[in-house]
Amino acid sequence: MSHYPRTTSLFGAILVSLAACGTGGQSSGTASAPAPKQPSRVDAVFTGQATTRDIALIDSARLAQTKTTDSAIRDLATHIVQDRSGVDHQVAALAQSQGWSLPAAMDAPHQQQLAQLESLNGPAFNRAWLDQQLRDQTMAIQAFQAEADTSTDPPFRDLAQAALPGMLEDLRATQQLSIAR
Repeated sequence: MSHYPRTTSLFGAILVSLAACGTGGQSSGTASAPAPKQPSRVDAVFTGQATTRDIALIDSARLAQTKTTDSAIRDLATHIVQDRSGVDHQVAALAQSQGWSLPAAMDAPHQQQLAQLESLNGPAFNRAWLDQQLRDQTMAIQAFQAEADTSTDPPFRDLAQAALPGMLEDLRATQQLSIAR
């Protein structure tokens, strides 16, 4: 019988601990949800870099839509804007679900590249734009592939895996246009 008071004391201590943590027992009028699993720092870096790259790809594709007279490049640029905007919205929703803020603009190197593109016209613009797209799309694919291969958080891994086929399709189309030009 001597263990019964000890058990009661232990149970009481657990209840006090749970109440202090905000779980179990009575709450102060607000239900607290279990804390979400925290994604890794790698996932956070991935979402920031993916957003920066998407902004750069989208902005340069929008520029191509207005500057080029080549209908095939204009069509590819339109397709890239649609594809990357969709992925960018998914990345933003995932980051928002984690309470993360994302970059609102592209980084300085991409701003410089866009400024260089803005200064070009005609075939020189087309060639420079295709070259930039090949580099940026390749880098984006590498980042998404790494996330798909290494993320231990299913939403991040699934997003990367789902985006890759469209990204590879865009890269193939860009490569074909680059060869033809």
